[in-house]
Amino acid sequence: MLGEAQAFGEMRPLKGKKYPVLCAGENSGCLLGGCLALINSSLGTDFLPDFSGSILLIEDIDEAPMRIDRCLAQLRNAGILTQVNGVICGRFADSENEEERAGRWLQQTLEDYFSEFGKPVLNKFDYGHIGRKYTMPIGVNVRVTSSPAKVEILEAAVR
Repeated sequence: MLGEAQAFGEMRPLKGKKYPVLCAGENSGCLLGGCLALINSSLGTDFLPDFSGSILLIEDIDEAPMRIDRCLAQLRNAGILTQVNGVICGRFADSENEEERAGRWLQQTLEDYFSEFGKPVLNKFDYGHIGRKYTMPIGVNVRVTSSPAKVEILEAAVR
């Protein structure tokens, strides 16, 4: 007989490193998001969820930093970034490691959007198109805390 579903709890860095903090704070909300380019492609459609009070999770693969900048600008212009309670930036695979300059540009882009965001923002979370990663339970309540930098799953993902 299976037991009751339980919340996962704290999600620690898989490789022992700390998650960089782009903006300090603590907040909770429903986890929504995924691939940044796909979120952007749903803007203006009935498929876009209501991001009010959510924690936005973003990642992408093989996108140039200028495209990531464009996607974030579009989310900002659509009002999504003002609606969320915090942001978890996953890994931007093949965007941050192709060359040192591109990695610095991506980091600067994320800092430009989130360093004075006023809500908690963690970077390089173990999620995205990478080998070792967390599978994130979209739709459950999570808490993002900057000190110490962590993500906590507050409820069971299955019932």
